[in-house]
Amino acid sequence: EIIVEGKKTETMLAITWREFDVDLHNGGFQISSQPLKIQERANSGEGTGLIVWDGSIVLAKFLEVEFCNTTLKGKKVLELGSGTGLVGLAAAILGADQVMLTDLEYTLDNIRDNVKLNQGNFVYEKVDVFELDWMKISAEDSEKQLECTDTPPATVDPLHADSQKPV
Repeated sequence: EIIVEGKKTETMLAITWREFDVDLHNGGFQISSQPLKIQERANSGEGTGLIVWDGSIVLAKFLEVEFCNTTLKGKKVLELGSGTGLVGLAAAILGADQVMLTDLEYTLDNIRDNVKLNQGNFVYEKVDVFELDWMKISAEDSEKQLECTDTPPATVDPLHADSQKPV
């Protein structure tokens, strides 16, 4: 237990460094020559979903290199545990037809702010943000919420990229 400003709070995982020194808020990070601006709310005490993790930067760059501007066209992308939305917004810049950014409720305002920060880099209407709490949702609810169709979302496993193709 930690006491912050005289109030008891739960212990949280916090990483105080970043391997990549990138100015995320001012467009210092780019996908296909487009600045991707990300607002973080570090040290808010709300959780780990309000900061950009190095893995997000790596996955966004992987998508850029692996899929350029062609493979994601015509695809739907579902990002589970979007955090700040960096990876899903990269997919939108790379041409995905629809991007669904999902996470716990406390992250949603920040994700929406990041969508607005980047709306000039992609068609704004193709990005949806909504809560998805794996502990609270049933299979029936998930089908309704994600508006499942015959076309599954694009999926990527960067550890096995050579052995798979996006669907």
